[in-house]
Amino acid sequence: VDRAYSDYWFRQSLKIRENPIYVSEERHMNIFHSCVTHEIAIADYCGFDSFARNPTRKNANEFWRCCTTVSKKVTDGSPTLCSDKATQHLCDITDTVKASCPGLNLMFGIYAPQLIEWIEV
Repeated sequence: VDRAYSDYWFRQSLKIRENPIYVSEERHMNIFHSCVTHEIAIADYCGFDSFARNPTRKNANEFWRCCTTVSKKVTDGSPTLCSDKATQHLCDITDTVKASCPGLNLMFGIYAPQLIEWIEV
């Protein structure tokens, strides 16, 4: 989470230079919390627990593929993903949060899937 928070603030600092509008620290904390909560929902949907119980390269690739696909569909507002009752909750994210959250920022901080590749190489 520490890496994700650092990346969040780096992204915000770039935006502040472009458009210096004051946003309270509490508001930033709420946005960051929404970013993390959303990514956790994607990880849950993509079977992180299943991967963690059986960490193979194949499972890591499936997990990452699912995360990137779902994240892109959420960003694009995919009608198939966002209208399906089973995945509708993944699309419940505001435009502010979409614009403020680097895609899969928290996921990149989960090194477990990457470790498998590093060890096998």
